Amino acid sequence: MFEDTLNVMVKNMQDDNGKQNSEKTAATSSDINFPKKVLTYYVNFEGNFGKNYVTPRGLKANLVNQFVQVQGIVTRMSLVQPKIQTSVHYCETTKKGLIKHYDDKFNLANLAEGATNLNDGNNTFPTKDNNDNPLSAEYGYCVYKDS
Repeated sequence: MFEDTLNVMVKNMQDDNGKQNSEKTAATSSDINFPKKVLTYYVNFEGNFGKNYVTPRGLKANLVNQFVQVQGIVTRMSLVQPKIQTSVHYCETTKKGLIKHYDDKFNLANLAEGATNLNDGNNTFPTKDNNDNPLSAEYGYCVYKDS
């Protein structure tokens, strides 16, 4: 919630300064409109959390919807795997692009919006368009999150 508000405020400040207007006109001049990389800001909290300073065993249901600080020793760790959120594809034959968004059943934003059919089998990575023309993935324009 804090990060969403911060990013909206930054975007509004950029719009007011006119920095985005030149990008919008440049994007309309090309035939293919790939999504622009968006600079995302994050929020971090520090300080004394008092009774919400717990160990992993101290994580209980009464701490839901509260800020907590967890301290413990890492005994096992795995590599961070990138998980795709939005993929961008291009068809050489039709000279058209395709943008596909992927639903995640663990995304709290989707749960807040009341999405019920999150994993209905529609999360396949497209290799062909509707007319069976081959699609190539534009990996530099895809959006990922760490998992």
